[in-house]
Amino acid sequence: MKFRIPRSHAMVVTGAGALASLVAGCGGEKAFFTVNGQVVTRDEFIRKMERQQIPLPNGVAVGTEPYVLDQLVSNRIMLEEAAKVGVMPTEEDVDRLYTAQKDIYENRTPGKKYDDFLATQGVAPDEIKADLRGQLAEANVYAKLMGASEDTFKAEYEKVKDKIGLPARTQMRLILVPPKSPLFDKAKAAVAAAGGDAAKFEQAAADLNGVAQLRTAKGLQVVPNADVPPSLQAKLLQAAEGTVVGPLTWPIGQGQNLEGWVRIEKKLPAFNLPPEQAIAIVRIGVIQQRALLPENQKFRSEIMKRKLDVKFESSDESAIAVWKGIRDQALEAGLGQATPAAPPAGAPGN
Repeated sequence: MKFRIPRSHAMVVTGAGALASLVAGCGGEKAFFTVNGQVVTRDEFIRKMERQQIPLPNGVAVGTEPYVLDQLVSNRIMLEEAAKVGVMPTEEDVDRLYTAQKDIYENRTPGKKYDDFLATQGVAPDEIKADLRGQLAEANVYAKLMGASEDTFKAEYEKVKDKIGLPARTQMRLILVPPKSPLFDKAKAAVAAAGGDAAKFEQAAADLNGVAQLRTAKGLQVVPNADVPPSLQAKLLQAAEGTVVGPLTWPIGQGQNLEGWVRIEKKLPAFNLPPEQAIAIVRIGVIQQRALLPENQKFRSEIMKRKLDVKFESSDESAIAVWKGIRDQALEAGLGQATPAAPPAGAPGN
């Protein structure tokens, strides 16, 4: 379960920003640009661009450089605002959310480590924590502006606590082919030859699956027990780890079936986050929803105005040009302006 704060003050696209350091000089590196005196180094900017995947809303591509620069500025502003109003997230707050994210990943993908996953993406844990710090700062600022109390978040947690986390699941490796497929006899022979050898069954799943997604994943799936087809629940959920079940018929809907075999890899119990972690996630979700309400438009406009008024400085002309383009685009869209007053009762349009 993952919530993301809507970047209501971001001018390009929504998303989480990054903050590598609030310390001027950033370890002695020269500033690429500064935001109200806070340093962003070229290395931080480049690393952010390298790991940034740009969404394409409505089919419109968004340039990486404007997106990243926009998010870095947005994070500096939100951290500055959080400091001003006394709601700066603590390291404990950041670690709590990081641990929740890590635990959910490792329970969703048993046998894999979150830090190893980050390493394959070229991302350091501190960079993820910097993203989380920015999200928390924004959440804290909006909670302060909207007067949202901690009791509200705890009450909401009580409503949804049974839905946070992961249900009981079964990690299984599947070989599924269409009925009467030439692959069926090949798979049957490969399964028989594999016997109890997990590696041979895995190779057969990689080579002989009739479903492209399963072939790519070498047949490995983690299936919530409740999502196992009813006709197969007794066979699969009662089978011991390491057992191969099949041949069997796997229904895929509307009277269509696949044929194949399933190897039970691991039985996974339900996983629930500790209450303090779950409440932290619920809190962000509640604020995310409330921040979009019409009555909170004034707060979004207030934050945007502060961003438009930021003192942006750089010795790099390209950075200045990109920031000017972002700012001009926001002004043309009317962002950051005061919310128009409602017309008096009885006026035309009422």
